Amino acid sequence: MYLFKILLLQVIWISLVYCYKFHIPHYWAFGIISILVLLEKLVFNNSIATSKLILFNTILAIIGLAHETTLHKLGHVNYGNQIPVWIVMMWFVFGHYYPELIKKIKDNETVFACLFGVFAPFTYLTAYKIVGLELNKEGLLFISISWFLFLPISAILYRKIVLKDS
Repeated sequence: MYLFKILLLQVIWISLVYCYKFHIPHYWAFGIISILVLLEKLVFNNSIATSKLILFNTILAIIGLAHETTLHKLGHVNYGNQIPVWIVMMWFVFGHYYPELIKKIKDNETVFACLFGVFAPFTYLTAYKIVGLELNKEGLLFISISWFLFLPISAILYRKIVLKDS
């Protein structure tokens, strides 16, 4: 089940990059996200929609925007004149996976941080290969390190915001 969710997240990522690359209006991208997240909720009957989780997802979207802006400004990824709106939504959707992610990494946070660091560059490479996302391959090390650091930091935020007083 968790593998399906990971694949679904990859489909969302590729769909959004595709919409951006080929100038499909952003409302289509938002529609794709909404439909896929709704499908995931219906299939797996996820009903976690608390205000704490929404707050966490919003903070995650802000962190993601800062991350993608940094990648763009350093020349590792080229999004054109500005960071696209869909990237913020992608990070927001990513937060939806945290309730299960936190359960999975409970005793192996370092191992999962390493996995994030190793596999995150492949997500960018996939977008590069499939739809031609402009990617500076030398920046993959930066992407790897930033995702390695991201997991423990975001896990701490999740525990402090969502799990506090639960």
